[in-house]
Amino acid sequence: MSTTLTFTDPDADAAAITSMSRDELTETGPDLLRKSRKHEARTVLAAAALAERVYREHLAGRSETSVWGSVIEHAERLGRAEVSLQFKVSRSKAGSWVALADLLEKFPLIRAAYLNGELSTNRASIMARAAQRGADTDTETDSDSDSDSDSDSTDGDESGMSFEEIVLDYGSRATTDPVLSQQLDAALISMNPDSVIEDRDTITDLVGNVTITPDVAGHSALDAVVPAHYGVFLTTQIEALIDERTCRKDPRRVGSLRVIALGEITGVPGARLDCECGLADCAKGRAVDRNDSAETPADAEDAAAWDHLMPEPVDADAPDVELVEPVVEPEIPDPMNPPTPDEVPVAFGRALVVPGAPVLTVLKDPDGFLVPRLQGYGPIDRDYATSL
Repeated sequence: MSTTLTFTDPDADAAAITSMSRDELTETGPDLLRKSRKHEARTVLAAAALAERVYREHLAGRSETSVWGSVIEHAERLGRAEVSLQFKVSRSKAGSWVALADLLEKFPLIRAAYLNGELSTNRASIMARAAQRGADTDTETDSDSDSDSDSDSTDGDESGMSFEEIVLDYGSRATTDPVLSQQLDAALISMNPDSVIEDRDTITDLVGNVTITPDVAGHSALDAVVPAHYGVFLTTQIEALIDERTCRKDPRRVGSLRVIALGEITGVPGARLDCECGLADCAKGRAVDRNDSAETPADAEDAAAWDHLMPEPVDADAPDVELVEPVVEPEIPDPMNPPTPDEVPVAFGRALVVPGAPVLTVLKDPDGFLVPRLQGYGPIDRDYATSL
């Protein structure tokens, strides 16, 4: 680094960076990034060590019979709270640091690359979680290799690699984090599809959930773990409705549009997405031939069903005919069987399905070599692809 940075004088360092040539910036930038990753990796390990120290101090002096579920959970929360306080980060961030450090203890190769500044924290987390999922694959591969040691071994170096080494190889490539995550999923599915199916079933049974909690200023926070095709369906429906109803002149954030679209798609009363560009000739605005009395196509069908109940128009030339209504005798209620009041339907919204939205698309290899992919999500196991 030809230009020395002080790391103590902000103004001097800012001026030095501004005056650097292109070659100096090309040399300095990656070096600074690598150093910052090294510092962050050690910060994560230090946070986990502090949490572990607080955890052990809280449990010190307790008998084995007094250390059980709630006591352990409380000690872990105290550790995360101390990290949050001392490192001035949120408790969720502190928890993710502690979890990552604990996971990296099982995978020394990934931890070494992380500490060496080769990986960002997010990338190291993706790789560690993938390596954890592939731990069973290593065990099965080892047992198979022992029994088939005399068989052909000309498949390349990857056949003798552990899954952690495979993960490290993928992580060293110039790919984005989402692409890396999909590559590791595909590798795991191809190596051990049964474990992926088991993981999917476990998540469905133990983790799958929709939680809606109160937020500030009259809002709610929605969090959900749902099957992949649920997420793809909602995403395509929301984007299709936004594209159908709003133009580029709409001043609102795309996030606000998505919230309204989700409300209309799920049938929330009063939720309707319309363009607010204010232009009279807006092509995406409220169309002239759109039935304003019906919020959805289903409501339009309901409204049409009542048309035959409307009175016929009066013909001025028709003779007047006095209509006599038949006398209906009053119905005497049965004292042994009192009448039950009719149920009054409560008005509620209707779920909307945008006809023009893309359908779920599963890409499958006819020869069965490549892992199936759910378009809009990524690699999925073959059983899941068949079910879709």
